[in-house]
Amino acid sequence: MKKNILKLKKIGAIINAKSHFFVDTYQRGYKWDKQQVKDLLNDINSFEPKNISKTKETFYWLQPVVVKQKNKKTELIDGQQRMTTIFIILSYLKVDKFYIDYQTRKKSEIFLNEIISKNKIECSEWEIFIKDNSEYNNIDNFHFFNAYNAVKDFFKEKNDDQKTKFLEKLINNTKVIWYEVVEGQDENEKVKSQELFARINIGKIPLTNSELIKALFLSDKNIDEVTKNEIAMEWDIIENTLQNDDFWYFISDGTSYPSTRIDLIFDIISNKDRENKKTDELFSFRFFNENNQGLSTIEYWHQVTQRISLLQDWFDNIILFHLIGYCIETSGKNKLRNLVKQYYSESSSEIFLEKIESDIENSEAIKNFNDLQYGSYLVKNILLLFNIKTYINISNKDNFQRFPFNSYKKNKWSVEHIHAQNSLGLNQKDQWDKWLEEAINGLENISKEIEVSTLIKKIKEELQSGISKEKFEVLFKEIQKISSKNNENGDEIHSLDNLALLDGNTNSSISNNIFAVKRNMIIEAEKNDFFIPICTKNVFLKYYSKSPKHIFYWSSEDREDYLESMRQILGIDPKKTIKNEQ
Repeated sequence: MKKNILKLKKIGAIINAKSHFFVDTYQRGYKWDKQQVKDLLNDINSFEPKNISKTKETFYWLQPVVVKQKNKKTELIDGQQRMTTIFIILSYLKVDKFYIDYQTRKKSEIFLNEIISKNKIECSEWEIFIKDNSEYNNIDNFHFFNAYNAVKDFFKEKNDDQKTKFLEKLINNTKVIWYEVVEGQDENEKVKSQELFARINIGKIPLTNSELIKALFLSDKNIDEVTKNEIAMEWDIIENTLQNDDFWYFISDGTSYPSTRIDLIFDIISNKDRENKKTDELFSFRFFNENNQGLSTIEYWHQVTQRISLLQDWFDNIILFHLIGYCIETSGKNKLRNLVKQYYSESSSEIFLEKIESDIENSEAIKNFNDLQYGSYLVKNILLLFNIKTYINISNKDNFQRFPFNSYKKNKWSVEHIHAQNSLGLNQKDQWDKWLEEAINGLENISKEIEVSTLIKKIKEELQSGISKEKFEVLFKEIQKISSKNNENGDEIHSLDNLALLDGNTNSSISNNIFAVKRNMIIEAEKNDFFIPICTKNVFLKYYSKSPKHIFYWSSEDREDYLESMRQILGIDPKKTIKNEQ
């Protein structure tokens, strides 16, 4: 069976080959608007080629073009919009170009090759143009016309030198990824263009870095078929490994690489900067294609299998799984890449672990522990680390308790006040009624320890007569005060001793409630198989309280005990925190 061709082509090479493209009937029409045309023009114009060696230059890269040779012409299966726009640009600049035919839309073909190609458009209003050229009035030609005028506007104020410089970039410093489907003689080896087009455009053939790299590796003439089959099999095994969400969310944010997760491995090897939004999407493919390291396909593939094995080893190690997972989550998109590089640069795995532990111990979250307040991103980091180290403490080689990075990232855990913060978001009567009804249940629990019957009676009377915003705020503050023992004036505290993590859904359902109500809600949520973070559950069960006398409210003693437990589990020496140094 003949192999498909994957290579890089300059626009100049396509022109010099006198390529004759045709667009078949099944294709949609030309749809680019003026802004899309301007974006392409601006991107090429702002690109500055650089000589990276005597024989190599940087290039502006266009997205893949999928073609198939047919009857001495080149069928343009995917990439029609880009190639047609380049045809229009070259036409306006009055230089040599390739050809484009439309298989059945003859009026469109004539418009491109007789009107646009020969620069016969002098007005910018479609209605004026078709008044004298009504035979060209169709939707394709309308978009061609607007694209031509977008090109004309772009070059309107540019001098000859600027036009020449642009043309040089377009012809000699712009490349497409050329993916040519090659058919064999056997009927089973033939590919229907319509099917290929459909598969590409509904995402069944995602031309991502990994898809292009796979084609590059498996078309290497220097490796035999047996080795290629081995690579293909190992590739599938790696992809299956990465489909395990417990593993995947440990090493990634879960939102990147929606179609091919193995792209992450290639980005690590290519040293792609994932923090830089301007980094080209096909950076990793070009790294392997240009082969600046001078390695063979086999050597590159060894790096792939080596790195997936390393990540699996980390996943299987109680300490590394938790600490590396924490670092990846809190240190940016390049952290995994940097950790892999760091591992291979260290003399031993023990030293590697020591440095990770040292980095965490000296992190901003730990240093600022005593000063952390609600609203700082470091609060979430410290509460996450508190949960993670708790999992480490309860795990052993026979009972590996994994922190659920899967749930943490999918459900978007957030910081919640243990005792109600304020009445923010409670703006309507039905919300006030519901909150007060739930508060009554909480106060009835508290009444076992302190006298609240008068307050409960008052709430019921106000509910019966119809609550107003002003009356609700008065009751809210009174309930806060009585349900937060030893918290003077009942004012909410934003410090770390009153904060915990909850997943987004649970957080939104229990926010604003007093401790007693939240406690009941969390217990019920766990009974109904909702996941509650282990440290948050411990808070509401008073696990950290040394003398849990008051089950249904959050006292100053509870806060102190909670904070002290956090310090112990995180290994924080109070004498070394910033607050104590000042």
